Amino acid sequence: MKPTISVIIRTLNERERLAELLSVIRSQDYFHQIVDVIVVDNESADGTPKLALQNGAKLITIKRDDFSYPVSLNKGAEVASGEILVYLVGHALPFSNDWLRHGVGHFSNPKVAGYGRRTSQTVRSSSFFQFRQMHQVLNRCIRPSTSYFIIVWSRMRSF
Repeated sequence: MKPTISVIIRTLNERERLAELLSVIRSQDYFHQIVDVIVVDNESADGTPKLALQNGAKLITIKRDDFSYPVSLNKGAEVASGEILVYLVGHALPFSNDWLRHGVGHFSNPKVAGYGRRTSQTVRSSSFFQFRQMHQVLNRCIRPSTSYFIIVWSRMRSF
């Protein structure tokens, strides 16, 4: 049986990109395994929360003074019901309709509890191997626009 997935998206004034991101999430060939989409918002003033709710996402608001990356990720995880948690930022735009399946596919190995990639438009490395590896990820997974994280974590595994 395939694991269920919760997608957790961190936002701050990401309405324009969030609309496209939610559309890309709905177009995934693995979409049927997504049980919830959660937007953790940092008091956006551009209509991001309203857009999230209109698109069926659960909304959590964190005050700007209380914001930190770990807090936002943990707040999303607290309400998530999926066995696998996928973390994105609101301006992360996956490149293809199979990126979710590929990311979750790493969990077929019972020793894998988490998988992540940090990608950037600017490669700051003297190593050709690291450049090639990042280039392959960019071409396969995302539209390069800015730095962000794609993190997948399994609740099913403990070490």
